[in-house]
Amino acid sequence: MQLKAGVDVNDEATLEHEADVMGARALSAGRHGFLQARTASVSAPAQVVACKVVQGNFAVQVLLDEFDIEDPSTGADAAQTSHKELRIAKVHIADRPDGLFKPDEKSHTTAWAVYTDQLRNAVLGRPVSEAAIAIHHLYTDAQNLPGVARVAHLSGRPLTTYQTAKRTMDELVAIDLSSVSEAHRVEFVQRLAKGFLAYRNAIPLSQVDIGRATGHGEPAVLDVLRPINHLVDGWEDDPADKGGLRLKAGEAEKARKAMWALLDTGVIAAFHDLNTSPDTAPGTVDGGADGGAAQRIADVITQHLWTLENTYETAFRHVEMDGEPSIRDYLRSLGFRGLLQDLIYTKISRHYEAAGEKATEENKDRVLTAGAAEQGMFSVQITLSDTGLVSSLDIGGRAPTALGSAQGSHATAWVVYVDAVRNAVDQKPFGAALAGVLKLCEAAQNLPGMQRVKLLTEKQNPWFNQAAAELVKATTVAKGTITDLAAVSTLQRLVRAYLAFRNVVPLSEIKGGLADGNAEARNRAKIRYLESNFTAWTGIGAAPERDAAIYLEAFWELYDYKAVYKAALHLVEPEDAPGLDPKENGMLMLGDSLRQHLISMHAAYPKAFSELEADQRKSVYYVLDKMDIRNDYCGLIFARIHGEA
Repeated sequence: MQLKAGVDVNDEATLEHEADVMGARALSAGRHGFLQARTASVSAPAQVVACKVVQGNFAVQVLLDEFDIEDPSTGADAAQTSHKELRIAKVHIADRPDGLFKPDEKSHTTAWAVYTDQLRNAVLGRPVSEAAIAIHHLYTDAQNLPGVARVAHLSGRPLTTYQTAKRTMDELVAIDLSSVSEAHRVEFVQRLAKGFLAYRNAIPLSQVDIGRATGHGEPAVLDVLRPINHLVDGWEDDPADKGGLRLKAGEAEKARKAMWALLDTGVIAAFHDLNTSPDTAPGTVDGGADGGAAQRIADVITQHLWTLENTYETAFRHVEMDGEPSIRDYLRSLGFRGLLQDLIYTKISRHYEAAGEKATEENKDRVLTAGAAEQGMFSVQITLSDTGLVSSLDIGGRAPTALGSAQGSHATAWVVYVDAVRNAVDQKPFGAALAGVLKLCEAAQNLPGMQRVKLLTEKQNPWFNQAAAELVKATTVAKGTITDLAAVSTLQRLVRAYLAFRNVVPLSEIKGGLADGNAEARNRAKIRYLESNFTAWTGIGAAPERDAAIYLEAFWELYDYKAVYKAALHLVEPEDAPGLDPKENGMLMLGDSLRQHLISMHAAYPKAFSELEADQRKSVYYVLDKMDIRNDYCGLIFARIHGEA
C-alpha cells in the first residue's frame, strides 16, 4: 500500500497476511513444538487485553548462543569430539529496581555494578537450566548477608520494598524448573535475575541517603578489576607451579585497591555517625542501639566483602582481599586506628569464622566468554502468556548512539519506535510477532535517512556500523531454525537490534533538542487514545475531547521540529546531526526528515495516522507553519515528502 500521495508504508492487512505466512513457516517441521501446540488452535478474540509495554523500566535480557562443548573422552587414544549447545552468551541489564529509597537513586554502599557483575558471572556460559539454579544459589547466599539480620529495624517504605522483593523471589524459587516449558525457560531465568537484583538492592545496609548519588567511578575501577578476574590481563606463568599463573608485580595491589574503591567511603562515614537516622540509613537504630558504630561499619564491610567474593572470586582469593593486612589497611585509610580499628576488625573476622568457607558449586565448570564483563544499559524483556502470545514488553534504557542515549536528541520521539514494536508483537503468537519485527527491520533499512549514510562522520560511523552488523546477525538468526528454548531470546534480540539500528539511522538525532518527558508522555497518550478509537485513555486526568486539532497537535509534538528546523538552517554542525549535508539545500533535508517521521508514526499508530490524514497538505502545512517556513518553500518540502523532489 501507499499512503495518500505516495508515502510507502506497510499495509496492515498485508502485514497480517505475511505475518501469518511467516509464522506458519516458523512453526512448521516441529521447530516450535510447544508454541505450535498452544497457538495452532488459538483464534484472536474480538477484544484482547493490550500487551503491557513499559519504557524506561528495569529490565534484564538474556541472549543465547551456540557453544562448542567438548564431549567426555572415551579413551586415551580417542579423538576429542565436541557438540553444539545453547548457553547464555550475554546478559543486558538496564535501569534499576526500586531500592530502599524507591523510586529515587541514592548512594549504594557496594556499587550497583557489582550486583550486576555477580549475576552475569553466575550465569554466563551456562545452559538455561543451570543458570536458574545458579541464581537460586545467589539468592540463598544473599539471605545470609549481615544486613538481612537488620530487617527487624526497617519500617515504612524500606520494609515494604524488602518484603515485596523477598516474596517475589520466594515465589519464583518455589517453582519446579521441570514444570517450566522450554519456550518459557529464558523468560523464567530473566524473571529470576530481575527478582534477585531487586532483592539484593533492598537488603538493609545496601543504600544510604547521603545526598546526591555521585557513583563510585565504577567504569575506570571495573576496567582494572574485570580483566584480572577473568584471567584476561595482569597474569604471568608461575615458575613455582607448572602450568599455573601468578599475578604480575603490582597487579595484586591494583586489584585490591579497585575492590575497596567499590565501597563508598561517604557511606562509611554516615554509619560511623550515630546521629545518622534510620530514615537516612535503613537498618540502623537511633542512637546506636543496633550495636554502635563499630558494629554498623563491620556489617557494611563484611557485606561488601561477601558480595565481592561471590562476584570476583578469582581476583578476591589471589589478592587475599579478606586477609587481615587488606582489611586493616582499608580501615587505616579511613582514619580508624587503635582500639576502634581492632574492634571493627574483630567483628569482621568473627563474621567470616561463623560463615566458614562460602565457595559453592555454581562457580565451577563455567565457560567464560569475552562478553562476560559487558554492562548493557539497554535491554528488551518479553513475556509470553500460557497460550504463547506476547503479553508484555519491557524496554529498559535507550540504545546508545554517537550523541549518547539521553532524551533530547531524537527527531522522532523514542517512544514512537517502541510503540511500533508494540504494534508488531502485541498479543501476537511468537511466529507472527517475529515476522512483524522482521518487517520493521526491513522497513528501517529503506528509510530516507539511509540515503545519507555516506554523510556520517568518523565519530558517527562506528555506531552505525555496529548497529547494522548486529541487525544482520539478529535477522539471520530470526530467519533460521529456532528451537522452543531459543524462541524468547531470539525475539528479544531482534527487537533490541531493531531499536538500536532505528536509533542510528541518519536524520534520527539532532543534538540540542529540548527533552520534556512529561509533554512526550501526554502527547503519546493522546495519540494512543485516538489509536484505540477513544476506548483506552492512559494519560493523567480526564481524557481529552474528541477535537481533531488536539490530536493533530499531539501527532507533531512527537517530532522535534524546532531542532530539525535549526539543522535545516545549518545552525547545527554535522557532528551533532548525523546525516546532515552542509552543502545541500536544508529544505530538502527537512523534507526527508518529515517523511521519515511520517513513516515511523504510521508504523506505530496506523489508525490515528489515517484518521488525521497525517501525510496530507493540511497536516504537513500545520507543522511547517509551526516552523515559520516561507510559503515558497512549503511546496518543495511537501513534494520531497512524497518523493517528487
